[in-house]
Amino acid sequence: MKQAPLAPEERKALRARGHALNPVVTLGERGLAESVVAELEVALNAHELIKVRLPAIDRTERAALAEQVVKTTGAQQVQSIGRIILIYRQRPEEEKIASVYARPERMTKKKVARRTRLR
Repeated sequence: MKQAPLAPEERKALRARGHALNPVVTLGERGLAESVVAELEVALNAHELIKVRLPAIDRTERAALAEQVVKTTGAQQVQSIGRIILIYRQRPEEEKIASVYARPERMTKKKVARRTRLR
């Protein structure tokens, strides 16, 4: 699934959202193994915007590895600072709707009070 390139305003908003994030996936010496790709898929499906920590290798090799991560996952690179890259992959609308309904019901004060009385 090919995404349209991000507009500068979208990229700026994503960088702002990603500032407080911690790296979710860390690539090791073996690079982009199958297990790492699986974890990237899970994280992107759950969050859309994630940080990935790359190994301490030469800058050009790191850039090539970042490009490989982007191509493999179908995501877009939003930002790269040192060994950390911020990538984004938008979920399809039907998955967004399904994930909203999959969330547990929020407890209101009234429901909490009712539950404590029943115990």
